Amino acid sequence: MFALSILLAPAFLALPDRPAEMKPKDTWVGKIVFIRHSGVELDPAPEPRGLPPNADEGVLLMANQYRVYSERTDYVQIKTREGMLGWVKKTELVPLEDAVAFFSKQIEANPEDYGALSRRASAWRFRGEFDAALKDMNEAIRLSADAAAYNNRGLVWHAKRDYERAIADFSRAIELSQGSALQFVNRANTWLASGELDRAAADATRALDVHPLYPEGYRVRGLAHLRKKEFDKAIADFTRAIELDAKHAEAHAERAAAWSGKRDHARARDDFNHALRLEPANVTVTASAVLWLASCPDAKYRDGQRALDLARTAQQRERGNSFVLQALAAAHAELGQFAEAERWQEQALQDPLLKGDKSARARLESYRNKRPLRLD
Repeated sequence: MFALSILLAPAFLALPDRPAEMKPKDTWVGKIVFIRHSGVELDPAPEPRGLPPNADEGVLLMANQYRVYSERTDYVQIKTREGMLGWVKKTELVPLEDAVAFFSKQIEANPEDYGALSRRASAWRFRGEFDAALKDMNEAIRLSADAAAYNNRGLVWHAKRDYERAIADFSRAIELSQGSALQFVNRANTWLASGELDRAAADATRALDVHPLYPEGYRVRGLAHLRKKEFDKAIADFTRAIELDAKHAEAHAERAAAWSGKRDHARARDDFNHALRLEPANVTVTASAVLWLASCPDAKYRDGQRALDLARTAQQRERGNSFVLQALAAAHAELGQFAEAERWQEQALQDPLLKGDKSARARLESYRNKRPLRLD
């Protein structure tokens, strides 16, 4: 038997940290994209309108990177962390697979381009090149030791699992910004990752004090409740996050895990299905659904073949993602294909981020003993 936390990927605690293989270039949907320069604006309309620069309706994009939800010829639809959907011209963005080279050219032209250094650091982080990301952020801080720089370096420390340094950088960012909801949430994420659940919930609440309509504040506090097995509180927070951002696939998947904890597997199934409809290209959501389909304690809801089909699709998108590989192993085990389960779990364990992960190692032993994965 395994804890419910297997349904939650490390990617849920922060931005994705190990997409080992880039997506094909024929579609932008599901990709991570970066703004090419500061001043890029979002058109918050149902369909792209081609707003001129500095239009009253335009919303200035503040983050370095976004996920693409849909596309219309020359435009893509992205979403801010506040849950606002809108359109941006493709010419204002660069996909992850091209981002390092693009920003490197900007830095070659101007080695003190703070924005390019920060955005290249984010691209390195998404590629799993954490030391390169750290080098860029150290230089960015030398140029401008502002709250955004410390926040972005904190994300790198988090990805490296150096949580003490991440907390220090997020705390400095909070001090410099006099309390940003985003930075409180990022520090809460790191408290979560380090097992400090009460501190995580407290920081998420502080984020909501600053920004009461911030979906991520409710979502991260919900994760703290979920890990404490406070399922009703978790469901309430995930539900509020969904009310504020109806297309929040991760919040649906995480609420599904909370329903599963309450043994309400019908509602868990419905939330996982909704999450998959919202973001079929989101491999973290897909892998979480796969693990539930393969390990639900109620046989009525297990579906090994569907789990395997979904896992194979996710694995084609990100072949080196260890969370996806573990989901693929669980699907094979549910179908009684233990040799395949063992093979994929062994591949997942090659990820340095799983070094010392007793739960992942225990799953391998379970498959070797021809036992499928089951939630407790």
